[in-house]
Amino acid sequence: MSFFKKQFKNILLIITLVLLYFNFLHWQYSWLGFLLFFIYFYLVAFYWKNILRRLFGYDKKTKMLTIFAWFSIFLLLSFFSGVFLVFYRLTDIMFFLVYLLTTFTSIIIYLLVGRKRYKINNLESIYNEKSTVVFKMNFWLPSLYFILWIIALIILSRTNGFEVYYSPWQIISKYYLPIFLGLFFLSGVFLFSKYKTKLILLIFVLQAFLLHAYLPLSHDLPWGGDVWRHLAVEERLMEGGQVLPVLFGDEAKWVEKIGIDIPEVLISPYKYSYSQLWGSSVLLAKTFSVNLLLINKWLVPILFSLVMTFVLYRIGWLLFGNKRQGLWLVWLSFIPFSFQALGGLTLPVSLGYLNFFFVLMLWLEYLNNGYKKQRRLVYFFGALMIFGYILHFILLWLLIIFSNFFKVIFKKLSGIGKIIVKIIFFIWGIISISILEILLKFSFWPEKINWLNNIKQFIGQISGWFYAKLIRPHDILSGNIIFNHTPNYAFVSNIFTDWRWLTIIFMFLFIFSL
Repeated sequence: MSFFKKQFKNILLIITLVLLYFNFLHWQYSWLGFLLFFIYFYLVAFYWKNILRRLFGYDKKTKMLTIFAWFSIFLLLSFFSGVFLVFYRLTDIMFFLVYLLTTFTSIIIYLLVGRKRYKINNLESIYNEKSTVVFKMNFWLPSLYFILWIIALIILSRTNGFEVYYSPWQIISKYYLPIFLGLFFLSGVFLFSKYKTKLILLIFVLQAFLLHAYLPLSHDLPWGGDVWRHLAVEERLMEGGQVLPVLFGDEAKWVEKIGIDIPEVLISPYKYSYSQLWGSSVLLAKTFSVNLLLINKWLVPILFSLVMTFVLYRIGWLLFGNKRQGLWLVWLSFIPFSFQALGGLTLPVSLGYLNFFFVLMLWLEYLNNGYKKQRRLVYFFGALMIFGYILHFILLWLLIIFSNFFKVIFKKLSGIGKIIVKIIFFIWGIISISILEILLKFSFWPEKINWLNNIKQFIGQISGWFYAKLIRPHDILSGNIIFNHTPNYAFVSNIFTDWRWLTIIFMFLFIFSL
């Protein structure tokens, strides 16, 4: 009897896997798929909670540990789906094998980590919290936020966009923006209050949800041409089709490069960049027996709102040495337009950012403590990122290589030497991605460069001058970091866009506050 008590979760996990097998290959009940999915995550999360708790010292009582454990499982499922997709195809039996492989991988990592709990360096630096407290704790401030948040949610939910629009703001109620702006500033007020970190994080998750979910809430269909392009491929994969080239089967092809015959699939970077999104979308649609439209509407907005909030919080905690200061990084992430857009669209690059920041967080944990098993786990996830967005894979490994090199060299240098090395690394960090893009022929070096005109364009775009002065008839793709240069065919007049010179003032204050 004691054996069954100890092994109850493992027995239940085996039963869950067996039921998943039959549901994939025979039954295909939607309600059963949902039930088995959440039971599976709950059971496998036991291993990942222990892995993260023992390796990185996370408190087992926090919701952050649960979210990171569940996201680790999602990463394995999505990457392994990508592996099958890149090298062969996804079939019903392959979907089951993805769950099985994720289970075995989680258990193996759990066993390799062992029962030892590693001593983690204290992150809490000297920080005078009282110096930033302006607002006392009261019942009314959170209540006001929750009431306004529900009103904003109702406004978005009652918006039904089914036609083709140039901008989502063409159909979203004009009353939504003032409420959202009020919620944005109200969420910032909590940074200067005595409320518990748990409550503030909940507020930030809700704020992030409004920031990213305004598209799926207000539109019946997924937004964006790129999303529909990926949907077409996913529909083919759902039917058991392949995306060529592949490594196995009759369609496998070999090509000659520098005198060597190699599989064509090994030199098809687009498949690797898109495989995680394609694989995870099809896997979830098959598991839940739902339409791919639903997955493509909600996958990234939910992940960005929940996972990215806690990842940025932990990164801020690691960088600034205090959990209260870590909250600032989360709130500041609400400002850039690029984060708002990426978190609202289910695209490969959006998933790539989630991969990158999550693994970067684990790398910062390693740099803080230096245990080999921490480093090995980062290398494991970092290697799997090749089946995610390729630029994030390259960027992560550049950071790992630079930080390792920097760590070794820095110890041997004097004061002036350290300054020179910092400058070199800073410059290299700026130009490295551009150099890689040129080498990989994703970009090219123009024959003639008009430096003066390029500098004027850069300053005009980044400062907000072009946007404030005139709404252009064409789209401006560069410079859309903090705000978007909306073309006139998608421009929607409201109280915030009619007088746009405030953008320049805001950008001036923002740049000089960095």
